[in-house]
Amino acid sequence: MTSSPDSLKQTIEQALAYLRTGNPLLAINTVSAHGDVETCAPSCCVLALAAYALSDVGRCAALLRKAHGIEPFCRDYMDLLAGILTRAGRLEEGLFFSKMSVAGEENALGVDFDVFGLSNYFEALKNVSPPTYYRDALVAFLARDFPAVLTHCDRELSFNPDNAPCHTVLGLCMLEMGDFGGARSALQQAVALVPGEPATYLHLAKVHEKCGQFEQAAGCRRQAARLAPHANAVRVATMAGLSVRDDAEWAAHRQALQQDINAALLEQRQSALPSTPFSPAGGDILTVGVLSDSFYNNTLMRLVEPVLARLPNGNTRLAGYQQTPAHDVVTVRLKGISANWTESYDIDDDTLAAIVAGDEVDVLLDLCGYSEHGRLSFLARRPAAAQLAWLGWPCAAGSEGVDGVLSDSVLAEADEDVAGCPSLLLENGVIALDPLTEMPEVGPSPFLANGAVTFGTVLDLSVIRPEIAALWADVLNAVPGSRLMLGKVGQASEELLIRAYGLFADYGVSERLLLQVADEDANVDEDFFAKIDVFLDPYPCSQPFAVAQALWMGVPALAVMAGRRTSRLGASVLNAAGCRNWICPDLDSLSVKAAMLCANPSGLPALRAGLRDQVAQSSLFNPDRVADELRVKLRSWVSRRRAGAVG
Repeated sequence: MTSSPDSLKQTIEQALAYLRTGNPLLAINTVSAHGDVETCAPSCCVLALAAYALSDVGRCAALLRKAHGIEPFCRDYMDLLAGILTRAGRLEEGLFFSKMSVAGEENALGVDFDVFGLSNYFEALKNVSPPTYYRDALVAFLARDFPAVLTHCDRELSFNPDNAPCHTVLGLCMLEMGDFGGARSALQQAVALVPGEPATYLHLAKVHEKCGQFEQAAGCRRQAARLAPHANAVRVATMAGLSVRDDAEWAAHRQALQQDINAALLEQRQSALPSTPFSPAGGDILTVGVLSDSFYNNTLMRLVEPVLARLPNGNTRLAGYQQTPAHDVVTVRLKGISANWTESYDIDDDTLAAIVAGDEVDVLLDLCGYSEHGRLSFLARRPAAAQLAWLGWPCAAGSEGVDGVLSDSVLAEADEDVAGCPSLLLENGVIALDPLTEMPEVGPSPFLANGAVTFGTVLDLSVIRPEIAALWADVLNAVPGSRLMLGKVGQASEELLIRAYGLFADYGVSERLLLQVADEDANVDEDFFAKIDVFLDPYPCSQPFAVAQALWMGVPALAVMAGRRTSRLGASVLNAAGCRNWICPDLDSLSVKAAMLCANPSGLPALRAGLRDQVAQSSLFNPDRVADELRVKLRSWVSRRRAGAVG
């Protein structure tokens, strides 16, 4: 829509009046209603000033650039750009526009755009204050406030599009939100801006893995290794990446990687402050320290918080070391029961070691493993008398500074494969849950409605490999007419779905594959377990919490006790639940167990009806029992460690 100069001037002056009286939204509405702002420089300038009033300096600068592009000789726009860019710390650009404005012309409407005093270049030099959008985005990301991350990154990049770290944070945020295409684009932009940063390639490798692009992921890790051949962070990230690969690849690379990681950790420890020596004898109070990057509501904490909550008593106290700033009701509960609590995520290794020693920690339990926020170099300083790996993906058993690993009869064989890392065996299991009271009552068996057995599993579709598709195809073929439902695939891309169907099509069972489709207002977990008869724990990336949920909802579960520790956690849950008969000793026995369990499918409803009461009496749902055993065995382990009997 076109308008006369007088009409436009009246509109702009009205909008500027709204800005002077603190009504930027009315100013925006006024110029937007007048016509096409995309080609009108004065309207773009008003919108820029409104963005400044709304604390969006990035959008302000972008709109002023647009106004300048439309009317490149207008002095008003150049003066405003000089002022806003200088205040934001972009001094060279500010000086450029300040010089350019000398030869500029007054705006054709003859209005005063300088409603906020931004055009005074010398005043701007006195008030340089770069925007904090990137910093705010980083803080929000660490606190897992992902919508806020998107807002702050958008503002920063609209103002400073060459901020590579901001592109990286944006990519990591999108990865967490399941927007893999957006994550890949943002991280590739970060690589283009700073091609020599190894960490960006490691992040990009994660995105490729989420898309099932394992060769591209491997290529990114190789590039990171070329850029930083001696960086332990690259080796640790590679170890974490191996956790989703098949057993052969894990076995082929794990030991060599572990040796390189430990050698680097030893070298770092030799150049660090001296470790705190063991005290000759422990006191009456046992102090258990816990290092974790998951002290907030998530599936890992659902498995361990009930045990941690029951550890403190008259002769045992807890100390927490928090590796991320994420904070919620779980954090509050754990801080409330801890004698000491340290937000350790921004503390260097030597200082943190001194803090742990000052807290007189007898045994330190590691829940980080090889995660991005893990502290292997801190553990290598041995600040506690004894240090044990617990969980983590994968757990840090075998790492320098880790004396042993919490284990049970299911995990022990895999733990023993990690050289030099003895196991502390727990008869009642390594995890325990409180009753899942948020889950509904057990519903009817879906077999009654479907007339066929429905298997179900929950996993990241990117980790399905041909050998796993073949394994599940064998299960389906062992139970005629059965189907397999893939749960929680709402964030899966079309590319991953096509790939999954293609893998199952190779084994002739793609038509028996179901995707969970839940009502918009339905609880995804409740909906999934209501629709399946038997849960299959995914391999090699076990889902122990999902196994526990299945049992609580009356759904029998099958899990494999083979391969590495992270593949066996579901079997460990079954063992703790008293359901050892559903543990498969190897991959080939999965289809055999499935056929036996479903040989009389009309018995599944009765099994479903009684399973919750059965497992509720087990160690899996008895954290008091697990905590009591753990407390006793930790004290014994520390005593033997001090005496030199272990480690």
